[in-house]
Amino acid sequence: MRRVAAAALIGAAVLLATNITAVSRYTLLVLSARNHMLYELDPDSGRVLHALSLPGTPADVVASPDGRTVYATIPGAVLAIDAAAFRTPVRIATLPAAAPPHGLALTDDGTKLYVGMEPSGPAKLTEVDLPSKRTHTIDLGLAGGRSFGIQLGTNYLYYPFGQQNTVLVLDTENDQKIGTIPVNGGPADVGFAPSGDVWIQDDGNGSVAILDSMSNKVVATVPTRATGSGHIAVSPSGAYAASTRADSQSVVIFNARTHRVTGTVRTGKGPATPIFSADSTKLFVLSSGAGEIAVIDTTTLAITAHWKVGTDPVAGALRFTAKR
Repeated sequence: MRRVAAAALIGAAVLLATNITAVSRYTLLVLSARNHMLYELDPDSGRVLHALSLPGTPADVVASPDGRTVYATIPGAVLAIDAAAFRTPVRIATLPAAAPPHGLALTDDGTKLYVGMEPSGPAKLTEVDLPSKRTHTIDLGLAGGRSFGIQLGTNYLYYPFGQQNTVLVLDTENDQKIGTIPVNGGPADVGFAPSGDVWIQDDGNGSVAILDSMSNKVVATVPTRATGSGHIAVSPSGAYAASTRADSQSVVIFNARTHRVTGTVRTGKGPATPIFSADSTKLFVLSSGAGEIAVIDTTTLAITAHWKVGTDPVAGALRFTAKR
C-alpha cells in the first residue's frame, strides 16, 4: 500500500516540477569555504545580492520551501538565516564538535532538517524538528557516507555509502530504515528525477547508477569516461542530469530520460556542486579549485559565463522567492 501511495506522490511531484518553470522566481545560494561566506546571487547575471560572514567553515546549505529561511551547517552547529534580512545567523541546533557535518536536506513540508555526521565510527544523522528546535540522533551503522538527499513526494532519504557499495533508504516519516540497495562503484551522492528515478554518483569507477524508486533496484549503470569525486543533480524538468568529476575537471551531461551521455564540458579545477536553474535551461557548476561558477547552456552545452564568487565555492542551492 505504501508503494502505491509513493507512486501517487511521485506523480504529484512531477506536476510540481513541471510548474516550477512557469511560476517560480529564485536566487542562487553559494557557500565559500575558506573565507566562511554565504552568498546570494542573481541567477541571470551572477550579481551578488547579499553576502554574509558565517562563524565557521560552511559545509552545506538549503532553503526552506517558502524561501523565507536559509539553513547552513558549520562544524558544531546548524545555522538559520532570515532570507529577507540576510543578517546575523542564528544557531538553532548544536552538533557534535568531533563529527564534521556532511550533507543537509529538508523534508517537503520544511518541518524536518537532516544533517549527516561521520565521527570516527559509523555515520549518524541528526534530525532537527524545526518547529520545536528539538534534535535527536539516528545511528546508521554504516561508514563512508558524505552526502544524501530526500526525494520530493515520498520524503524517502537516500544515503550512499561508498565504502560498503550500498545506498541506505530511510523513511523520514518515522525515521525507520526501509533497507539498503547494493550499488557498485563507490556510491557518493544522489539526485532525483521527477519520474521517480534516483541517480547515484559513483566516485570509485566514474559511472552513474540509476535506481527505480518503486523497486529500489538498479535499472541502469552508465559509464562516463570521466574520473574523480564529485556530485550529481537532475534538472527540475527531468530532461537532464549532471555529474561533476574532480580529476577530469569536467561535468558530464546526460539525457535523463534515455540515460545516455550527451556531452562532457571541461569546467576547470575542482568542479564541485552542479545546480540546474529552475527552468532547466542553465547548469551552474561550482568550481572550488577555480574559485568560480561556470554557467552552461543545457541545450548547446556551451559555457556562457564564468562568475567569480568568494574563494572556493563548494556547495549551493536554489532559494525560491515566489510560491512554487
